[in-house]
Amino acid sequence: MIHRHLTTEAWSLMAIESLFDRGTLDDWRELARALKTDRTLAERVRRVCAYREPDGAERIAEVLLEHAEESV
Repeated sequence: MIHRHLTTEAWSLMAIESLFDRGTLDDWRELARALKTDRTLAERVRRVCAYREPDGAERIAEVLLEHAEESV
């Protein structure tokens, strides 16, 4: 995902917030793939979910986390 104002493609907390705010379906798919290979990413996604105002993106992220955990 190309993140506004970021010069990296890594899934930082800011990048995850960017996804939640304006990510496309392809971006969400990219996160789902990354969750299956990067165990530390799940904790970062949970942190972002915990401090954001609920708007639906958190629920999508929670489902992706559940699926990633099932595939391990």
